[in-house]
Amino acid sequence: MSRLASIALVLVALLAVNGCAPTPPSEPSSIEGVITAISSGSGDVLLTILVEVPDGPDAAKGFVSDKASVRITEKTRVFTIGGALTDASALERTGLGVRVWLGGPIAESYPVQAEASAVQLVP
Repeated sequence: MSRLASIALVLVALLAVNGCAPTPPSEPSSIEGVITAISSGSGDVLLTILVEVPDGPDAAKGFVSDKASVRITEKTRVFTIGGALTDASALERTGLGVRVWLGGPIAESYPVQAEASAVQLVP
C-alpha cells in the first residue's frame, strides 16, 4: 500500500472515531439554570438535583418550568462545558450552571419531576 493511501486510511479512521464520540443533544434543552439543591439517590438514581431558572422577565420562556427536580441515573449522559463526557459527580455542587434534557415521563407537579437523559455544565 502506498504511503499516501496509508495516510488517507488513517485520516478516515480518525474521522470515523471522532464522528462517533458522544455529544450533547442538538435539540433545545428542557431547562437551563442553576443547581440549587442536591439530594442523594437510591436504587438506580445516583442523585437528584433541583434546577432553577434565574429570575428575570420571561426567564423560563421555552422551558418546561422555572424549576425542575431532576433525577440523575447511570443512563444520564453528563457533559462538561467543552462537551466531553464526565460522570455524575461533576454535578455534586450547588451554584453550577446546567443545561438539562429530560427523558421519559414528566410529573406535572411543582417543581416538575423527571429523569435527565443528558446534562451539560454551562458557564
